[in-house]
Amino acid sequence: MLGEFRRDLARQRLAVIVANPELRERELSKLADYAAAVAEALGKAGTGPTFTNKWGNMVPVLGKLAKEIEEVVNGT
Repeated sequence: MLGEFRRDLARQRLAVIVANPELRERELSKLADYAAAVAEALGKAGTGPTFTNKWGNMVPVLGKLAKEIEEVVNGT
């Protein structure tokens, strides 16, 4: 039940973000900041290539999310 409640809140949040250009820009900026922070932390931690590659695969997922938000906004 709590999971469904959270999903509903996430949908409502996304709808508000999609409806507001300033919030969309802020959300996309946050996603880019997260990706940069992950890359920086991995570099500082000296992680091996396997671990870094796994996390590197996560960055495109964030990019895909940003693209989906953009598509919803543009109606494409």
